[in-house]
Amino acid sequence: MASGKKSKATPKGGGNNRKAPTQKKFPVFTVVVVGIVVLGLAVLVLARQSSRPEPFNIDSEVKIVGTPLPPFPSDKTPDTAMGLPAPQVSGTSLDGEPISIGADGKPKVIIFVAHWCPHCQKEVPIVQKWINENGKPEGVELYGVVTGNDEGKPNYPPNNWLRREGWTAPTLIDSKNQQVANAFGLSGFPFWAIVDSQGKIVLRQSGEITAEQLPQLFMLAKQPAQAAPIADPNLSSDAKAPQPAG
Repeated sequence: MASGKKSKATPKGGGNNRKAPTQKKFPVFTVVVVGIVVLGLAVLVLARQSSRPEPFNIDSEVKIVGTPLPPFPSDKTPDTAMGLPAPQVSGTSLDGEPISIGADGKPKVIIFVAHWCPHCQKEVPIVQKWINENGKPEGVELYGVVTGNDEGKPNYPPNNWLRREGWTAPTLIDSKNQQVANAFGLSGFPFWAIVDSQGKIVLRQSGEITAEQLPQLFMLAKQPAQAAPIADPNLSSDAKAPQPAG
C-alpha cells in the first residue's frame, strides 16, 4: 500500500540544482592601492636598513713590510723619501676583506683620509666625482687608507661616511695607533703617496688638490721615481706635481 509520504528523488541528470558560489572580484583601484602600499613599506624597510650603521673594527690589525719612510717635510725642503721603496702594507678593507698595497708591478696613488678632517670631507667627493665622470685611471691603481680613527671625534665611523659619499676605491683600515700612516711619514690630512711600478715613492703630498689636478697625480705614478734630493721638491721626472688647493 502506498504511503502518504513523498519519496525523495534525485533530479534528472543526477546533478545539484544549486548554483556554484561566485568568486568575489576586487576592484582594480583597490589592487593598485594595495600594491603601492606594499611597495612603499618595502622601500621604507630597505631605507632603514641602509641607514643603519655598519660595524667598524677600530682595532683592525695591519702588517707592514719594509723600512718606514722619513716624515714628510713641513717646509719647502726636498722630500728625502723620493726614490725610496714604499712600505708594503696589508690588513682589512672597509668591506671586511683582506687587502694588500704593495709592490706588484702596478703604479699606485694612495690617499690617506681621516673621518673627522674637514679637508678630507671636501676631498673625497671631489675624487669620487672625478672617477664617476672619467672612470678609473688607466694603468694606475687608486687606494684609500682610513686612519686617525677615533670614536670620540665627528663623522665616526669612517666606513659609513665613505659609503654615503659613494666611495669606490679599495680602502684599508689603519690600526688604532696609525701604523700605516706613520710608515708613510704622514704629516697632515689628506695625504697623498704616489708609487711607481717598481714600488718606489715618486711623490708625497699633504693637503687638498682639485679635480683638475688629479690627472697629474695619475700621470706621475706612471713615471719612474727619482732619488732625492732634487732641485725642486715639487718636480718629478719632468712632470710638475700639483700644488695643494687653497
